[in-house]
Amino acid sequence: MTAKKTETINENLDELDRTRLGCLEGLGRIKDILEKTLPPVFGRPAVGDLLPGVLSGKTLANLESKGEGPPCYKAGSRTFYEKETFIPWFLQRCCRKEGRK
Repeated sequence: MTAKKTETINENLDELDRTRLGCLEGLGRIKDILEKTLPPVFGRPAVGDLLPGVLSGKTLANLESKGEGPPCYKAGSRTFYEKETFIPWFLQRCCRKEGRK
């Protein structure tokens, strides 16, 4: 990943609503994992395999129809995403759920 792309991701993360996100340290670990495991470009059907039990392609399609999905591209009828824009969108939707004491 180029320094410019990393800088863009970090700028996007800096703009996120930190109150909603909760624990930034935990999200930093999630961000690191996603940056290492997601391919540079991936299709909507692959999301379920890349983030099993967390997010599905169907959920992304529903969010896109409401204008709430991540930035995407179309190739014919296929929808795909870029890692550098998907990760900030995904992290913005995350928040830590506190366990019961």
